[in-house]
Amino acid sequence: MFREYFILFLLAHILGDFYIQTAKTAEKKEKSMKWVLIHGLYYLVVMFLIIYFTKEREKS
Repeated sequence: MFREYFILFLLAHILGDFYIQTAKTAEKKEKSMKWVLIHGLYYLVVMFLIIYFTKEREKS
């Protein structure tokens, strides 16, 4: 079970860093804590969606 969640969270991290985060956000988060928190919200949403759809698939 740990391995599955690790892979899911790694996937969420890759999606959050390389596909959802824009270059503008990456530049701004170096200067402002506000943008670091926004970046964290990207991760939160992606992880929530991955966990939600994983649980839904397990129910089927």
